[in-house]
Amino acid sequence: QRKKAMTASECNYPTTTNSIGDGCLPPHLVLRSFRPSSTDDAACDNLERHSDQHKNENDNIIKKILHSLIQVHKVHPQGLNAICHNICDEYEIVVCEDTSLNPPLIVAVTVANIKTCYWNKEEVKVGWVHGLRVHESYQRQGIGAAISRELEQRCLKRNVNMLYLTVNTDNSKALALYRRLGFYHASHRAPRTTPLFS
Repeated sequence: QRKKAMTASECNYPTTTNSIGDGCLPPHLVLRSFRPSSTDDAACDNLERHSDQHKNENDNIIKKILHSLIQVHKVHPQGLNAICHNICDEYEIVVCEDTSLNPPLIVAVTVANIKTCYWNKEEVKVGWVHGLRVHESYQRQGIGAAISRELEQRCLKRNVNMLYLTVNTDNSKALALYRRLGFYHASHRAPRTTPLFS
């Protein structure tokens, strides 16, 4: 039995290159493997830089101004696949490319780092899903769901038993997406205090 976010959940999505929910991505939006090249790396870095994962529509004006002045994002100086290769046994990187443009444009990316570990004294393959980014102009078109399902199918082909991920609690779009995809809330961070005087 396969698990997502460390809970019992069958992974039974059909293997396709463009399915989303009950519909399909338009033919010009193609899901493919990341190609270790300066072109793919630059496109994925651009998605990371413009990611709105830390933006919140309910933020006050001060937070919005600070966000516009100071932005923090991951940088992969050796390439996106290099960091995966250095920290895990296997990995999958899937991109969504708009082939109607010349040159084609990568509009989404997601990553799974795959490692073998022990769970309840059994050896299992675990996939850590991270780095889902969808270009702002392409959001709300089902691309996030489609690319996530494609990544899951690729993990299944690699005999991954369990998928897990982390989501910022204020990232309502990602929380809703992963709930729809069958992920369960397994844990959350809670502040811990230590008395200064005893």
